[in-house]
Amino acid sequence: MKIRQFNKICKELSDKKTGLFDINKIKEMDPDLKKEFMHYLVRHRKPIIIEFITPDEMSWLSSMGYLYLEEGEYFNFLCTSENQNKIIKKLTN
Repeated sequence: MKIRQFNKICKELSDKKTGLFDINKIKEMDPDLKKEFMHYLVRHRKPIIIEFITPDEMSWLSSMGYLYLEEGEYFNFLCTSENQNKIIKKLTN
């Protein structure tokens, strides 16, 4: 997946009023596209919203260092230790 396709999908998944991802749209996503989207996030070492993760991907994600479940202001994330620190800092500031 290229950045252009990633940005297009982000825009399609966003709620027009809030600008945040719409969880219902994420759940309705095509599983192959959801998997590709999640792989893009892993490739760039970004936290992943839980709804993007398919059950068969959990063991693979843990081997990639995605071991920490963090609650953000709007979403729950699976993240690496460096992402976990960024999420906690944003919530406390």
